[in-house]
Amino acid sequence: MKRILLLSLATLSLSSIHASVPAPEPVIGFAEMQGRRKTMEDEHCAMCKTIDGKLVEFYGVYDGHGGDRAAKFTAEHLHKNILGSRHFPGNPVQACIDGCQKTDKQILTKTYQDGTCVIAALICDGILYAANLGDSRAVVCRDGDTIALSDDHKPNRPDELSRIQAAGGFVAVYGVPRVGGRLAISRALGDAHLKAPCLPQNWVSATPEVKVHTITGMDEFLILACDGVWDVLSNAQAVKIVKTALDKDKSIDEAAQTLRDIAYNKGSGDNITVMIVPLNS
Repeated sequence: MKRILLLSLATLSLSSIHASVPAPEPVIGFAEMQGRRKTMEDEHCAMCKTIDGKLVEFYGVYDGHGGDRAAKFTAEHLHKNILGSRHFPGNPVQACIDGCQKTDKQILTKTYQDGTCVIAALICDGILYAANLGDSRAVVCRDGDTIALSDDHKPNRPDELSRIQAAGGFVAVYGVPRVGGRLAISRALGDAHLKAPCLPQNWVSATPEVKVHTITGMDEFLILACDGVWDVLSNAQAVKIVKTALDKDKSIDEAAQTLRDIAYNKGSGDNITVMIVPLNS
């Protein structure tokens, strides 16, 4: 298991921006697997901070493609760029957008051509902000029910197809719909070959969709997972698997491992990463 990325105040270098005091370490369930892929390209991040007297939590799962360098860079820098945005903490939605766009610009200055999906959750003042680029997902269990906090960015999604075509791009089907006949997702960080300046305009967008969710006493947990889970399980199936495991007094890590293993046994052919965040622990 990879070490969870726990960031100190010194690492974040935000002391000149926001006054901070020590915060507890994040409590999460986590499981990952290289699976049937030849390499492991997933990364993740989990952190808690106290900023201006308020607890701020950040969780992210990053599903790399074409290599792991964009995912690694994102795991190291995205949370810094979001919390360092001039819009944080006043406008967390815009801070998430700015943070993703800044991270993308930083990646595009590198020599590598790979990219990464993003599914991230920023929690502050009892509000969860779920930022999505690609086809990883965020799902909340509320009193046993399933609440989706992300929509997959597939190139054939009508609004995504219109955006790609308006930018001068096209979608071709090679097994599945692909931007420019190459990439099976329509939003991501990196992927320089499908963005300006390699193209006149970005065919692949680095602007996340951010959904806002008010946490209530009925909310049990949040699942962040890459498409290695969602290729073979629905949102509701994943929630049921985790809830059943927890109801049987399994630990949150064991619940994450159970979801990972069921996805693998159902034939997932991708890397698998699962993060479970308790919302009323």
